[in-house]
Amino acid sequence: MEDLQNTSLYTKKKDLICSLIGMRPDDKQLNSFIIRYNGITLKLSTSNPQLEGDLRNEFPSSWFLDLKSNYDSHIIFYPPEHFNLSADEFEQEHSSDCITFSQGSFSCAIQRDFLAAQNEQHTLCIARPSLGDGFYNCMRWFLPKHMIHQNQLILHSSCVVGRNGKAYFFLGQSGAGKTTITSLSEERTILGDDMNILQVGASNIALPGGVGGQHFENIDYNRQWPVGGFFWIVQGANSSKSKLEKNQGMAKLLASMTNLFWNNSEKEIELKALELSELAMQNISMWELEFPKNSSFWELIDGSKGD
Repeated sequence: MEDLQNTSLYTKKKDLICSLIGMRPDDKQLNSFIIRYNGITLKLSTSNPQLEGDLRNEFPSSWFLDLKSNYDSHIIFYPPEHFNLSADEFEQEHSSDCITFSQGSFSCAIQRDFLAAQNEQHTLCIARPSLGDGFYNCMRWFLPKHMIHQNQLILHSSCVVGRNGKAYFFLGQSGAGKTTITSLSEERTILGDDMNILQVGASNIALPGGVGGQHFENIDYNRQWPVGGFFWIVQGANSSKSKLEKNQGMAKLLASMTNLFWNNSEKEIELKALELSELAMQNISMWELEFPKNSSFWELIDGSKGD
């Protein structure tokens, strides 16, 4: 991990963490709603009307619950201006690394476009008041460690439902072509091109609703798809696939898990991640897929030739 380069801004943000920890949120000044996000009940709050509207449009209507419902976690979003910082000043950092640490009873995170502090009662986040990288990066920091206890993994991947009705996860290094894969999917259903959810169990399933990336139309957010396979993608001149050994597949899957911060994670989470990756590899194959920039590779996946 690189060090954040703007040391004065990092120090200022770390001081802001202390301000956040000392704050007592005033519900009367916040606009709130409650959603059920893939088994986790979240109360989301903000004092910014524009962000509230954007957030309400971000989630399917079927996820919304009555405001009197019980919830597992409460996330409150504040704009940098609340702390006398413009959004541009707040994001004056070149590195995109996320620094995580503990401050008393709080788990904390500092990244270029958000900072947050969390305890058992609530999570306080500072980010630009829009559905941009700050919001999504905060949610990617927050969600994985909670969802893993529901046997759910957020994978940095694209996920496409083949013509056979099975969902396929495409994993790979940054720039490998995950978004390119979705552009070559023709009429197939695309669940996501950046973050996707795997429910690990006896019948492994893909769930829609991964945070970030492009939004694709005509997705039933209450539906689940059986997983047909994992593909570690490499661009090449020809379409070919080769099956990976189980330990290789586990390593690829672990590397694709979003924001579990192995250098600063709880031992319980590490063990759970290993358990889930092993369970997934018992039932789903991992392949290395070489593909050219055309749809011919689909014949190797769902048995249908590209047009």
